[in-house]
Amino acid sequence: MISVIIPTIFICDLKNFLFTLKELESSQHVKEIIVINNSCDTSKLEVFKSFKKVSVINTQKNIYVNPAWNLGMSKASGKYFLIMNDDVILVKNTIQKCIDALNADPNIGILTVKTAVNKDLNSYLFEEKETQKKPPKLTSKIDNNGRHGWFMMGEAKHWKDVPDQFKLFYGDDLIYKGFSELGKKNMMVEEGTLISHFQSTSIMNEAFQKEKKPIADQDHLNWNKLRGLVSK
Repeated sequence: MISVIIPTIFICDLKNFLFTLKELESSQHVKEIIVINNSCDTSKLEVFKSFKKVSVINTQKNIYVNPAWNLGMSKASGKYFLIMNDDVILVKNTIQKCIDALNADPNIGILTVKTAVNKDLNSYLFEEKETQKKPPKLTSKIDNNGRHGWFMMGEAKHWKDVPDQFKLFYGDDLIYKGFSELGKKNMMVEEGTLISHFQSTSIMNEAFQKEKKPIADQDHLNWNKLRGLVSK
């Protein structure tokens, strides 16, 4: 069973978000969907009332994406976790194929899915239907349309929190790295299913751009310190 963790500040297209929630809700493999409301706005929470598997955690302020992942994972109870963005579109068949892959190979660490970037719902559904005609195929060569934090599935018992000093960036890098250090292989489903992602919808929002710069600068500095590129 899967615990799905989705941070949001409600800048995403609600139609797409609700479509994906319905697909997740209808999957027999999804135990719970934990939405982290980082927007400090509770006026849109009515949209979740029809979902039995959705629970919402309202933060008092925007704690940003990496701490939101940690918070969601602290409440998760599934064998597997799925961390995803609120602007990802998927069908429940994707969940089935990911579970099949994880069950078939216990050495998989993080599993992600090839992404069609910036596809609207109808275009995505057409393309996803076409790719389903191919048998599932996994690769360890995860390209830039896969190795990101917008879709990461793995076994919850191996989760390690993203360090507190990283708020916006490098959380996904650290998660992938942590699973690799356990001797796990990080993989991408490159054929047989597909997701769509409206790349950085939230982070490219104009108002958020101004807010994020000092936080992003600190994340970049902390990352370079961790890699030994600058003195501590």
